[in-house]
Amino acid sequence: MGATAPAAIEAESLVSLPPPPPLPTCPPRMEMVSGGCTPTPMFVGGVELWLRADRGVQTTRGGRVVRWGDQSGNASHADVIVDGTGPVAITPSWLAPRHALRFARTGEWSAATEDVGVLAVDLSALAESADTTVMIVATRSDVLTNDAHTLVLGSGTGAAQCREAFAMGWTDVVWATITNGCEATHAVAWPTGDPQILTGRVRSGFLGAGHQRSLLVDHAGTGAVGTSFAPFLDEGPIDGRIGRGFGGSADTRFEGDVHEIVVFDHALEGDPDDATTELGMATSWLRRHWSI
Repeated sequence: MGATAPAAIEAESLVSLPPPPPLPTCPPRMEMVSGGCTPTPMFVGGVELWLRADRGVQTTRGGRVVRWGDQSGNASHADVIVDGTGPVAITPSWLAPRHALRFARTGEWSAATEDVGVLAVDLSALAESADTTVMIVATRSDVLTNDAHTLVLGSGTGAAQCREAFAMGWTDVVWATITNGCEATHAVAWPTGDPQILTGRVRSGFLGAGHQRSLLVDHAGTGAVGTSFAPFLDEGPIDGRIGRGFGGSADTRFEGDVHEIVVFDHALEGDPDDATTELGMATSWLRRHWSI
């Protein structure tokens, strides 16, 4: 019996190799996270704005963010206001294990500089719905230059008559006087170094002259959490800001990393620890997505 030619052996070997296993796939509106298919906010439904640091981030060559693309399909993109001053896009490394938009205060706070380093975003969904849930994942810097408050998301305008409006963030004191004697409570500062989930519920109400709303901050991870109230008129569009709370005399600029922001068109019901409910499903996504 003659020897088998090398070419024939090679051909037989190639033919005998099994095909590679298919890549894991997930059903629509779910993603593979931490080894399992996890429902995204789109699975929950009613997403008006969805910003995530691992998608849709456009930067300059120097890594400064110029646009944070909305993943909800509504094209409510967040854009830099002052060219060349946007937050820095962070990609995972041994120093920074998570995607993020890193905000840092630069220069003195003033009406002329309040939009330096922040992004503008339309928050009209907060006025168009009677009851809205907003969820933020952020990591606060351990370098804090403001003793009062540091706000991740807020309305873009500041004026008299307590019109500083919607704001979500954290503070080092339970009570903080914002501007013009308008008082608001925010969550007490959380431990630095780890991302935290802040869940806010914006409800319609008549708490004074005109149509106003209040922000009720629900339990969010570790640390004590209070409620926040500051009225604003429901005249759209609402010129929002990412990286600070609002204009005016108070320096509310955020110092740290923002990982994800989700605004729903309705109030999510349920418990954050019950993944069979809307709130639990959305919370589960954020926890798994950012390894919280």
